[in-house]
Formats: sequence, C-alpha cells, structure tokens
Amino acid sequence: MSEENISDELLTAYLDDEVEAADRVRIDAALAEDEELQGRLALLDVPLDPIRDAMAQVAAQAPAPVLPPASAQRRFPLAVAGGSLAAGLVLGALLMTQLTPAPKAPGWIDYVASYQALYSTETLAGVELTPEIRAAQLASVSTAVGRPLEAAASVPGLDFKRAQTLGFNGKPLVQMAYLSADGVPLAFCIISKEQTAELKQLQREGLQAASWSDGSHAYLLIGGDDPQLIETTARQLQSLL
Repeated sequence: MSEENISDELLTAYLDDEVEAADRVRIDAALAEDEELQGRLALLDVPLDPIRDAMAQVAAQAPAPVLPPASAQRRFPLAVAGGSLAAGLVLGALLMTQLTPAPKAPGWIDYVASYQALYSTETLAGVELTPEIRAAQLASVSTAVGRPLEAAASVPGLDFKRAQTLGFNGKPLVQMAYLSADGVPLAFCIISKEQTAELKQLQREGLQAASWSDGSHAYLLIGGDDPQLIETTARQLQSLL
C-alpha cells in the first residue's frame, strides 16, 4: 500500500484501533518505509486532554460580574445581598485558582505511553524489514539523535521490527519497536536531554516502563505488564549503548 492509498480517515481509524487486521498490517508496513506517512500520522494523533484542561482554566479565571452602583444597592437591598454573595463566591473561586497548582503539562514520556498503549502483537507481527530498509532506518534514527543506535536493534530475546523518527517540542524523538518472545510489543525511545538520571521503573497508561538519562540523551523502554522483563531489557540496552 503506497502512501497515496492511505487516507486521513483510514489513519484516524488506525489510531482509534478501528481498522481491520489486514489494513493494520498494510499500514504498519507502509509506516516502516514512508517518513511522510509517519508525519501525517503524527499530525493526526492530537492529544485532547491538554486542550480540555486549557479551556477549563480559562473558564475558571473568568472576570467577576460588575456590582450595581451604590444608588441601585440602596433601592434593591435583596439584590445587593445576592450580588455580594455571588461576588464572594467568585472571589473565593479565583483565590482557589491561584492557590491550587496548575496541572503539570504532559511530558514526552506521557505522549509515548499514550501512543504505545495502542499497540498489540498484531501491530508489529506483520512487519518484516529487508536488510536494506533495516540499515536505512537505523542510519536515519542514529543521525536524528546524533548517536549510533545500530546495537539497539540486536537485544537478546527481542525481535526488532522497525525504527522511526517522531518529534516532541521541536526535538527529534526516536522510537525503536520490538516484539518480545511472548509477542509483547515494546518501544525504546530516545530524545536529547542534558541531564543525568539513574534507571528507574515506572508505570504509564497501564504499561510497565523504565527511564534513564546519561547527560546527553534520555531513554525510555515501555510495554507490557512484566516489570522484570522491562528492567532486564533496559539494563541490556544500557550496556549496548
């Protein structure tokens, strides 16, 4: 299936996990070879939660209603009482808004987890790269993040399926996809980051994950529900890179 045969409607259904198995296999194969198609998919995969949060914050910070002038207050004492109560409620709501910390914006790990949660064994099972395409993909992602990643395609116990360059906040975000021996889809992601952090395990979107950074790049391994598999594989990747 060429990129021209894949409509935005079909890509949206793919993101919503509403395509037939045969279409998913064909789209996965096309994504493995077509960077323009990868870009179209990334544009369609818009997270809605941050937009909802932003709209809620705008509504919460709406200006207080204007109180009637003093003359009107003298004529309508009940209205004054009601207006004072309303003004007090609005003032209290605004104070609570100022005192309550704003929700933290989703980071790159959150976005990766949301994307990875859509994967199943069938997502990657039909992806088979020729040696030429495999070499080209690995060279492309290595260039994108400025470090060799070929070794990460040879992790014991994992079947490497593909590598692609996505993006987050204007920086390249590399994703390398695998299937475990039990058919569990895993993703290894790399992004540039000038911090150092020890390997730690975490959970996102119901998936087990491990993250670490070495002063030039941050790394994330995510997938499945087996914390031992994630820790073992993450340490293997650390040693390979």
